[in-house]
Amino acid sequence: MKKITPHFFVNNVQENISYYEKILGFKVDYVQADGGKPNFAMLVNGNVELMVGLKKVLYKYQPEFEGKELSCSAVFYIEMTDVETYYEEIKDDVTIIKELQDTWYKTKEFWIKDCNGYLLAFFENI
Repeated sequence: MKKITPHFFVNNVQENISYYEKILGFKVDYVQADGGKPNFAMLVNGNVELMVGLKKVLYKYQPEFEGKELSCSAVFYIEMTDVETYYEEIKDDVTIIKELQDTWYKTKEFWIKDCNGYLLAFFENI
């Protein structure tokens, strides 16, 4: 195995592009549009990649999901350097779930809820 890239299913791809670019510092690597509106985007920040795509496009290609509630019971951990500085840069513009702290498992980390409710944990080893 080489890496994992989460694909978040959302209702508004453009809203997610704006959130991840302006607040979290990601850059758009690729956008797919339909009728001038983005329906999928690949976002990157350093070595971290994530995808956002419209739920209705998922249903088009995977009809067995239509009508079912999609949920995610996970926390996506993003390793980085200088987590304290990043925390200070974004803390006023995000929903903090867990404040910056040192953990018993030797990380300094904080958790946020993104604009869709997905949980992201930013950490560095200490």
